[in-house]
Amino acid sequence: DPLSTDDLPIEIDISIYPNPVESDLLITMSEYIPAEGRVELYDMLGQLVKTQTIYYGWNTVTVSTLVSGTYIYRVYDGVKVLGEGKLVKVGGF
Repeated sequence: DPLSTDDLPIEIDISIYPNPVESDLLITMSEYIPAEGRVELYDMLGQLVKTQTIYYGWNTVTVSTLVSGTYIYRVYDGVKVLGEGKLVKVGGF
């Protein structure tokens, strides 16, 4: 169906705070309820270093065990990428 909305990009307001982060990252998604939400963190070599299920509203992701550096985050609902960006981890290791 050429008019299907399934393939349209999803516009989701995703907030990642604080960035840079030391221990706990707060992820919020406004006006969107993911059926199979998750966040994945990748190091700069592209290796998956953390994955966590996330839900509507406020989600806390503990990153205190990660070494300091720059990471890429991707927020998914099932196989659809809802958002992505860079995250800086400071302190700790």
